[in-house]
Amino acid sequence: MNTEQPDPKPQPPAAPGPDDCCHSGCTWCVLDLYYDDLERYRTALAAWEARQNRGQV
Repeated sequence: MNTEQPDPKPQPPAAPGPDDCCHSGCTWCVLDLYYDDLERYRTALAAWEARQNRGQV
């Protein structure tokens, strides 16, 4: 039996731990990468919610 959803809900990115950022101004800071991932997640979630609402009309 296949219980996998055809359109699974996007999952939020894992937040960095409190000691993951060294606070030295790295070009690719883990916090910057996390916030980029979080923005992509929010966009994907909004699109997913719109698809779900479209099916409930």
